[in-house]
Amino acid sequence: MLKIAALAIAVAGAAAAQSGDSDERFRDWGRVHKLQPNQQIVVRPFKGMGGKVLATYVSSDATGIVVRLKNDQEVEISKDRIRSVIRRKRMRNAVLIGAGAGFAVMALWSLTFPDFIQPVTALLFGGVGAGIGAASGGFVRFVGHNMIVYQAAKPSRGRLGAT
Repeated sequence: MLKIAALAIAVAGAAAAQSGDSDERFRDWGRVHKLQPNQQIVVRPFKGMGGKVLATYVSSDATGIVVRLKNDQEVEISKDRIRSVIRRKRMRNAVLIGAGAGFAVMALWSLTFPDFIQPVTALLFGGVGAGIGAASGGFVRFVGHNMIVYQAAKPSRGRLGAT
């Protein structure tokens, strides 16, 4: 038990140490250049510079990004107006995958117990596993569908007054 607690503390410490460098990683505009054309993105501007844009990525250069809106209109947004660029992942099948995996694991698990080796028990255990797997897949779909590609540094007060 003590070993598990020590391992948990070590993992938490390593995660905390890496979290300080993560902000710097997102400030690299080069990450935007690595996006593939036709990926779904969200571009969020700084406060007072318009609303967020849901679009597909077209291209980018050192001065800004070009996106295609839903009406097939291409718009160029300058880098100095962008607060963040977020890639949207599609996870449509996460619930189905979770349900299938949960059913399979629980149905096979029921076969390890001598008292439960019956088809009805495997179906019942599988049904419970499918429910747990579907809930887990729904959680993954809800939480893990966006990824920060770029996040600008917070503007200084002098910059806000200059606009």
